Amino acid sequence: MIVSVDMYPQRDCDSNRMKEFQRQEQSTRGNAIIMVPLVPDVLHRDEVTVVAFGPNFESLDTNKVYRVEELLFDLAKTSDPPLLVVDLVHTKFLSSACINALVQMSRRIRVRKGGRLAVTGLTPYCLEVLKTTRIELLMEIFRSIAEAVEALKPDRNHES
Repeated sequence: MIVSVDMYPQRDCDSNRMKEFQRQEQSTRGNAIIMVPLVPDVLHRDEVTVVAFGPNFESLDTNKVYRVEELLFDLAKTSDPPLLVVDLVHTKFLSSACINALVQMSRRIRVRKGGRLAVTGLTPYCLEVLKTTRIELLMEIFRSIAEAVEALKPDRNHES
């Protein structure tokens, strides 16, 4: 028996890619194979693109990062306006691959006029990792999505 469990609402991801993520993230429990999509939510708040990593991303290890980095890089290159928030509220471990992906996202979004990258929901450990590697200098850090969206949204940028 195969049971498909969709942990996230519909997102801007084509169905072939979704099926591939589901195939890669199969786990076996008894006679059932539970297929869990490994794709973060992509939301739009006040013209800011938010990538929210859910409970399946408690650890952003190399394999998980490899599966989602193309989506992340595409968003950094194509979000309009180029304002991107990465929410890591459920994440407790950042691999070197994740740190590299954040650096690459920062580079790709900052070359675009007005491009800004923010990270939210960091645990004390994950924040310390970003500070130790000095990666936090390449992005803005906020406690919540709401704070980040308020700081990045275009209306606020035009006030200065």
